[in-house]
Amino acid sequence: MDTVVALLLAEPAWVVYAVVGIVVLLEGAFPAGILLPGEATALAGGASVALGRTDLVPMVLVVVAAAVVGDGLGFRMGRSTGSWLLHSRMLRSRRARLEHLRDGMARRGPFSLVAARWTAFVRTMVPALAGASGMSYRRFVVWNGLGAVTWGATSVVLGALAGRSYAQVQGWLGGGGVLLLGLGLAAAALLALHRRRVAAAAAGLGADRSEPDVVLAA
Repeated sequence: MDTVVALLLAEPAWVVYAVVGIVVLLEGAFPAGILLPGEATALAGGASVALGRTDLVPMVLVVVAAAVVGDGLGFRMGRSTGSWLLHSRMLRSRRARLEHLRDGMARRGPFSLVAARWTAFVRTMVPALAGASGMSYRRFVVWNGLGAVTWGATSVVLGALAGRSYAQVQGWLGGGGVLLLGLGLAAAALLALHRRRVAAAAAGLGADRSEPDVVLAA
């Protein structure tokens, strides 16, 4: 992947804009996007800004526009295919995860479109799942657009700040989900331990209060 990115950064500006836009667009247009590194490509676009081959604002616009259009195509495909999406042979090995994503969308609603932008595979599948779920296109466009703007601008700016070290920033973004999961599990464990201690203290207090009654009864 690093070799491909290095070759991309050696190309003229219009080639960099075109390749970055096409890859980000196709990532959201299921099913092609499963195999495409949209996040790494957006970061590479930012790195090209740091190297002086492209400009920041046009690169951000290209990434955001490509993300919005690609996700719109994914939404339309999900709307037309419906439940076939979850039962296709191509995604048989990931069916459980798709079911989990669909349940998460039902619980969190449109906000899931914003959160999905920050995780690979999820970023590709959620637009199609939104279309298959019957979500209105107007609602999808608003929330998905918010996710595309925040993700696209952040990825390009971080790539520009990191310059040649875009691979390190990609690791930070990719590990964000793991970090959040770890923090969530730690918080849940601390809460469970606290509740167990409170329950144990309450049980001990109850035993102390009942002990004199036992003595009197004897």
